Amino acid sequence: MAAVFYSVLRIILLTMRPLKNLPEGYVLVREIDALKNKHDFNRINLYAFIVFGAMMLMLIETPFSIPHLTDTWFDIVLFGISISVAIVIYMVLHEVVHGIFICLTSGEKPSFGVKLPYAFAASSMYFDKRSYIIIALAPIVLFGILLCQINIIVPAEWFWFVYILQMINLSGSMGDIYVSGVVLRLPPDTLAYDTGTQMRFYSKQI
Repeated sequence: MAAVFYSVLRIILLTMRPLKNLPEGYVLVREIDALKNKHDFNRINLYAFIVFGAMMLMLIETPFSIPHLTDTWFDIVLFGISISVAIVIYMVLHEVVHGIFICLTSGEKPSFGVKLPYAFAASSMYFDKRSYIIIALAPIVLFGILLCQINIIVPAEWFWFVYILQMINLSGSMGDIYVSGVVLRLPPDTLAYDTGTQMRFYSKQI
């Protein structure tokens, strides 16, 4: 079943082939720099803070619980270490998903990197709007569905462990959502070039 899904997904994505070179007549219409542009940086982080805070308030009356494996003090320490490791693993997998969709769409290997506070997957290709938005939103959608399902079936003492990961997933993906929102407002022929923390968008000059 998974192999069939992968094959169908690959066929769909390969119908949206990106370009290796910018076509003649295209000009820069928008640029987002998550590190150097304070306006973009502040907006992305503000949205992330709002989402994180809203998710906390949604369950403010839900008692906080952790798995009890040994004594209370050690359980707290173990929980802290475990959730920290899980967050790091999630961050890696988040970028891997970006990379997989870049590869499926373009047939080219992505590059990965870290420029604090961001980790990223990048490509040297020019993507159309639809392809770029699919690549950008793939992790939040896939992990959002997966973590939601896990949250439903896990024992109560593991609820907050999974829910914290979901909070990180949604708030940490605000950069992807912000960029996707920008792209949606650009002309239909827009091509996106993403180096990881800097995104440039080009459209044909009229």
